[in-house]
Amino acid sequence: MISAPKPPNAFQHAWRNPWLRLVVFILLALVALRFAGLIGAVIVNFAVAYLIAYIANPLLNWLERGRVPRGLGVLFVLLLFGGLLTLAGALLGAIAGQLIDLLRQLPQLIQNLEGWADSATTWLQGRGSRAWKTSAKA
Repeated sequence: MISAPKPPNAFQHAWRNPWLRLVVFILLALVALRFAGLIGAVIVNFAVAYLIAYIANPLLNWLERGRVPRGLGVLFVLLLFGGLLTLAGALLGAIAGQLIDLLRQLPQLIQNLEGWADSATTWLQGRGSRAWKTSAKA
């Protein structure tokens, strides 16, 4: 025997309304964004760890083929990465310091350049250059 279809329950009846579905989906999206914001640091740390493991694995496999135990290879790779990060930090610190010094000395360098341009103009005018005399009048 075939039974008659059951009438929709209250949830199914309410879910037919597109505005209710829109509100529910917007609320779900806001909750998901809030949750992603809370665990953002964890996601970044996981991504960095995965990238390091992805880069280090071929080097570890190469070391294992050379009969280096994996534990010793991991230690070697971690020391290598630590050294590279230390070197990069030192280089960035030196570059930043030099850039700050350049920006501090920039006004003096511009004044020196202006003085050099004035003396070059005076020297050219003293030699009888017509182009410099006409540009000086303008």
